[in-house]
Amino acid sequence: GSASIIEAQRAFANGDVATAERICSELVARSADNGAAWALLTETALQRGRPDAAIVCADRAVALDPKDPIALILRAKCLFVSGEARRAFEAAGAAAKLVGDVPQALDACGAIFGLLGLHKKAKELFRRAVAASPAEPQYLFNLAATERMTGALEQAEAHCDAAIALDRNYALAHYLRSDLRIQSADRN
Repeated sequence: GSASIIEAQRAFANGDVATAERICSELVARSADNGAAWALLTETALQRGRPDAAIVCADRAVALDPKDPIALILRAKCLFVSGEARRAFEAAGAAAKLVGDVPQALDACGAIFGLLGLHKKAKELFRRAVAASPAEPQYLFNLAATERMTGALEQAEAHCDAAIALDRNYALAHYLRSDLRIQSADRN
């Protein structure tokens, strides 16, 4: 049988961009209205440093499902990478209205607002992602990193601790926590 979008997503998550791209290309060749495949092709194009190809794929994904926040977030990311911050902000705003309480979408949307330097909005979205999925260390870490950007160092440290409690080997969280400890020591 032919490979599925799930296999493509798994390949991409494991860093195998070429396999993800090949599977998605086959999927859209068979059925041009596969929004999930267009969305993943957007990500593979961004990984390869091809924002021109990425925006074409993102536009297809959004056209196929204009209410899919992930497609809109990917489009915002493409626009940001292409230096179109204003349009990226508009796309992120549209996505933020649609994320609901889907933790993956909240987290991805928070990341875009972070890229745009809008840390208050990012923090709100990351907080909602943590509330929706409290056992996912990545969401806690993203919240902590944003809290650090906004000077909420005690909350940031607490959220780092929570992320590490869920995943002892979370290197980024350990790194951020030690950095926060140094900053706190400077203050005292």
